Amino acid sequence: MLLIDLQEKLLPSIPDRDDVVKNCLFLLECCRILGIPASLSEQYPRGLGSTVTPLANHVAVRSRFEKLRFSAAAEFQASANSQLAEPTGDLCTEVIQRHVILCGVEAHICVAQTALELIAAGFIVFVITDAVASRHCNDRLVALERMRSAGCILTTAEAIAFELCAQAGTPEFKALSQLVKAR
Repeated sequence: MLLIDLQEKLLPSIPDRDDVVKNCLFLLECCRILGIPASLSEQYPRGLGSTVTPLANHVAVRSRFEKLRFSAAAEFQASANSQLAEPTGDLCTEVIQRHVILCGVEAHICVAQTALELIAAGFIVFVITDAVASRHCNDRLVALERMRSAGCILTTAEAIAFELCAQAGTPEFKALSQLVKAR
C-alpha cells in the first residue's frame, strides 16, 4: 500500500480531509492485521510539512520517502524492491507483489501520476475512492475516471479489506470484522 502526500500543509485545503485520513487509518490497520507493508510519500516536506501524525506513526508503515516529482512511482518501486525478499519462484507470491493499493492527495496530480506510471510499469493498481481527494470535487472525479480508463481498479477501503482477507473464519477476518464494526 502507498499513502501519497497526506501532509500537514496539504490537508487543510482538502474539503473531505477528515474522512480521507480516517479511511487511510482504517487501511493501515487492515495492513497491520494482514501483514501488508505500507509506504508513505511526502512531496517536498520542507515546504509542505510531514505526513499527519496518526498516519506517519502507524506500525504498518515500513518505509517513507521524500519526492519532488509529482509521481511517487519510482521511489515506491525502489522502496518495494528493497523490502521484498529474493524471488521465491512462487508465482502466486510474485503476482501479489505486483499489486499496489493507492490512497492520498491530490487525486488529479500525485495520485493520478503515480497510478499511471505504476500501470505502465506492469503493476495492478487499486485506487481507494474513499481515501483519495482533491481540493476541488471535479478534479477528483475526472482523475478517478482517467485512472479507471487507464486500467486502475477503483474500489473502497472496506471492499479492499475484505478482498485482501479473502475468507471468513480466520483470526484476520475476526479482527477485520471488529475494525469494520468500530468504524
